[in-house]
Amino acid sequence: MRSVTVVLSALAAGWVHHAMSFAQPRARPHASTHRGFPFRRHSRDRPLSVVGLSSEERESCDVTEVDGFPPSDEFLKQYWQKRPLLVRQAFPDFKSLLSPEELAGLAMDEEVESRVVSHETAADGTRRWTKRNGPFHEAFFTQEFANCNTTLLVQECNRHIPPLSSFLDFFRFIPSWRIDDLMISYAPKGGGVGPHVDSYDVFLLQGAGRRQWSIESGKLSLRNEEDRLVPDSPVRVVEGFTPSHSWTLAPGDMLYLPPRVVHDGVSLDDECMTYSIGFRAPRRQEIAMAYIDRMADYIEDERRSLNDDFFTDDHRSSAQRDYGEIDSHDERVFRDMLRHELAVAMDECGDERQLVFMGEHITAPMRFHPSLPMDIYGMDQRHADALLHEILLHDDNNNNINAGLEKDLIVDGTIRVSPALAAYAPLSDDVPDQQRVLKWAEGVNFAHALGSCPQSVAYLFAYGKSFKLPFGAGGDVFLPVLTSGRTVAFSQLRRALPPGASNPDDKCQCRQLLRQLLMEGYIYDPHMVLEPSIEEEEERNGSHEIDLDTELPARRPQS
Repeated sequence: MRSVTVVLSALAAGWVHHAMSFAQPRARPHASTHRGFPFRRHSRDRPLSVVGLSSEERESCDVTEVDGFPPSDEFLKQYWQKRPLLVRQAFPDFKSLLSPEELAGLAMDEEVESRVVSHETAADGTRRWTKRNGPFHEAFFTQEFANCNTTLLVQECNRHIPPLSSFLDFFRFIPSWRIDDLMISYAPKGGGVGPHVDSYDVFLLQGAGRRQWSIESGKLSLRNEEDRLVPDSPVRVVEGFTPSHSWTLAPGDMLYLPPRVVHDGVSLDDECMTYSIGFRAPRRQEIAMAYIDRMADYIEDERRSLNDDFFTDDHRSSAQRDYGEIDSHDERVFRDMLRHELAVAMDECGDERQLVFMGEHITAPMRFHPSLPMDIYGMDQRHADALLHEILLHDDNNNNINAGLEKDLIVDGTIRVSPALAAYAPLSDDVPDQQRVLKWAEGVNFAHALGSCPQSVAYLFAYGKSFKLPFGAGGDVFLPVLTSGRTVAFSQLRRALPPGASNPDDKCQCRQLLRQLLMEGYIYDPHMVLEPSIEEEEERNGSHEIDLDTELPARRPQS
């Protein structure tokens, strides 16, 4: 972990520089911008050749190649979950924010999910696949990774490298809670994970080097996939892959694939890096099992009630001839009891509880995280109140609206921290208010919804938890702003908060929710650096030791 920290901290400034330059619109001929990211407007559609395929196969593999990403409405209508799309230079002049060495550094971290997939070709021509899960040691990359048929894959890079979270804003035409993660892979020439199929939508952006992608026509059902899997393989590789289309992707090119399309990618050089943006697609069985668990909680509460709902068999009028038989009447009584309890549970849960279940389920992390958002970004109430004071300090014209509570902290349009505030929330630099933002914690998805019967409650969902705000408290205005993007400007929050929120004595529920989100680490200020408490400082100074592998408590990483 120590070597990774040293490598990553030394390169952090470079990542921030690349991320900031990447996020800025760049002027170029025939270029447009989408949510702050450069992309080329598509100029023509080129249906790819399907010579030799039947009419049914032609219809199912109708693939289009375009120059530049199409308008989002057009993409959703014509391609999303329907058919593949190859976008040449979706990100013009794209340069990977990570190098292969930096990706390997991430794979050495015990909190990062990573794996290496390799294959060898046997004498009979068959491939033998192996998979090894991280974390890895430096010796592995210097001594064992030389195999050209090897691929390194690192999950949730957007969670571990803050600048990469902004990359996901390009896909804001899809709800944020649908995004799973950004996975980045590196493979030397010949590397790949074999023909396989995903059950979710995926965008495959070429980050560096070149990769050849091939796909089969049509879609492969899960049942048919099981029949075609390589037996006894640790990797789900599909046998009998017969590609109908193949392309070579260069940096900035992007291939979109809907669910269940068999595809195979092979590195064409030693610089090949691919950014894979995957989307959540829970199965019906997964949703049902999770909801049944939720209903079980309700049924367990009912079990402790005083209702006389025990099994009865007062229908018996004579001795049963067969001592061990379950007769039809007993079977019917049990069935009716079960149906009644499930029906009551479903009815009691109702639309409102089902909505809460959905919001909590779709925003819950799909992978185990040893470090929770509170461990990384959480703050105590004093720091949270100090930050709220900054957010609510003045109006959009930089007029101080809390002059009676604090000295004016705005000098020449720049925030200057007062002595009282500095004791709680010192800033690393003076930052113009126009640039002050709150960010969603990396790896945390937000969603909001309006209650159904009646629509008098608004819900916020974050990291598998739910928060409720009445409409009268401003929830119907505040929550859409808070969930409008992974970065929310202070000025947006000020306009969305109801009157009275700037007064710390006011019992504003939106303000209280914002404080709770800050304290639990679901949102944070990227410009704020919290110093350790006096107790922590005394303990550290008294030990006369410095542990380089231990981060200071409540210290805010710089993105």
